[in-house]
This record gives sequence, C-alpha cells and structure tokens, in this order.
Amino acid sequence: MALEIMNAIGVIGYPIAMPSLYIEKISSFLKQCTVKNGYVANPTASSVTLESTYAGHQIARHLRIPDPLGITNFIDALQNVNGGFKRSPFGGISTLESCYMAVSTASDSLRLH
Repeated sequence: MALEIMNAIGVIGYPIAMPSLYIEKISSFLKQCTVKNGYVANPTASSVTLESTYAGHQIARHLRIPDPLGITNFIDALQNVNGGFKRSPFGGISTLESCYMAVSTASDSLRLH
C-alpha cells in the first residue's frame, strides 16, 4: 500500500523489479485466495471482504492476472442506500476508505474487461 500511495503522489514513477521466483510464489498464493466474486484474505478463509478483494485486485493488476469475473457484482452488492460502500455483504456502515476501495477496484475491473 505504501508503494501505491507513493505512486499516486508521483514520488516514484518506475516499476519495482521482483525476481521471477517471488512473482511465481505470489501468483500461486493469489490463485489460492481467488473465489468467483473476489478474493479472500487467506486460502482457508471463506468470507470475501472489500479489503481482501481490493488487495487481491491490486496484486493481480501488478502481476497482470485477470480478476475473477464476479468482482464487479460483489462490489455492486456492497453499496449502501446512502451511496457509500460497506466492507462486507453481511452489513456495515459506509466509510470513505470503503468507498475508495470499491470505486478504485470497480473502475479498474471495468476498464480491464
């Protein structure tokens, strides 16, 4: 997340190189955390949250791996009546942090598909 923030404010403008072994291991882990409508926090988790989906989406984007097809439907289901987004389909209040993660992930996913 720190690299994302630095990129957003223009402090770094170059990709960070990782050894291919790291990329392979991270890709494998991401695949284990991928479900039909987003990402779970770890391979044994069962609940998809906005935070884990946002993190998985960011990793997938950097590694150029396609997101699960149901990711935008998941994010759509998180929108509250007030226009904001909750962190989980099980309820919650809207926060700016959740709105940022939802809008960022959804807009990237729509642009990539």
